[in-house]
Amino acid sequence: MGFGAAVSPGNRSALFMLVALLACLTAPPLAAATFAVNSPGDFPDANPGDGHCETVAGNGACTLRAALEETNALAGADTINLQPNVNYALTMTDSLGIALEIADSVMINGSNNMIDAMGLGASVLYVTKCIRDASASNVCTIGSPVVTVSGVSFLHGNAIQQGGGILNYGTLTLSHCVVSSNKAGDVGLNFGTGGGILNGGTLTLVDSVVAGNNATGNMHGYAGGIWNGGTLTLTNSVVSTNSTNGPTTLGGGIVNGGTLTIDSSAIRDNHDNGTTGEGGGLVVNGGSAIVRNSTISGNRSYRGGGISAGGGIGAANLNLVNSTVSGNFSFENGGGLYVRQGVTLYNTTITDNLANADDSGSAIGG
Repeated sequence: MGFGAAVSPGNRSALFMLVALLACLTAPPLAAATFAVNSPGDFPDANPGDGHCETVAGNGACTLRAALEETNALAGADTINLQPNVNYALTMTDSLGIALEIADSVMINGSNNMIDAMGLGASVLYVTKCIRDASASNVCTIGSPVVTVSGVSFLHGNAIQQGGGILNYGTLTLSHCVVSSNKAGDVGLNFGTGGGILNGGTLTLVDSVVAGNNATGNMHGYAGGIWNGGTLTLTNSVVSTNSTNGPTTLGGGIVNGGTLTIDSSAIRDNHDNGTTGEGGGLVVNGGSAIVRNSTISGNRSYRGGGISAGGGIGAANLNLVNSTVSGNFSFENGGGLYVRQGVTLYNTTITDNLANADDSGSAIGG
């Protein structure tokens, strides 16, 4: 059939289908969306997924919440740019006790910003474990959100049980960020875990600070700073002045049961305040951990003022490389380290730690 020949009805239908298919194959991919937040208020988006970040149709007011709702509803990795030096006070939570949720890949570019949950009884930020399909009633689809946040402080989260500041199950990178003054649990509840951060996914902290967070429970308070059950990497970062409270506590600073790498960082001045607590600075109760070119100092606990290792159900594997454990205190054993199993030291200094009592072979106090 030549181009000038007549097209029969049957051939016409096939031709239309072919043209439509070629159009799909040659159409350019949808460009990732970029949203510029221009309002410090906390109001939802008028129509999530329409590509317009605005709280009322046509008003052009783009809040942080509205921008996140747009990026959650749009496929692919998007970008949110925050206003420099602006604080975002959150006033809304969902039924799960979350102030802000990320359910798709996004980059959030901040510049000296604070996201403040104002003690709402919620985690400040939740990164979901799978990507939500907004067109299918938010059904989880295969994949994990990849999220990067820079230049932002996460403040005053107050989670009912876990992840006071951030609850992460995706792939999250924090660069030049602060997670501070958050809390998980309450004296009226059985346990609180991860006062600053609870990580069940992949979390990377670069040039960041986790400080002044708390995990509390009337039975258990675990990980005042960070609870890691996934993969956690800290580089040029500080975990300091975090604490736990409760009859049974673990890890004023960090509790690790996954894969942990601490490089060129400081774990300092964290307090595990339980009457039988362990690991003021770091607890390795399973999984693997390497501490390299770092300092663990000024931490306090009932046992293992600096570090407690090997006390969990799974075998612990902790390597200390070119690091210093100093100035830590325990009320009973192991001012510097309280070790049951799985600790190897390479060119590491343990000095000036103090323990009220010590048992030979299982604790290192000085």
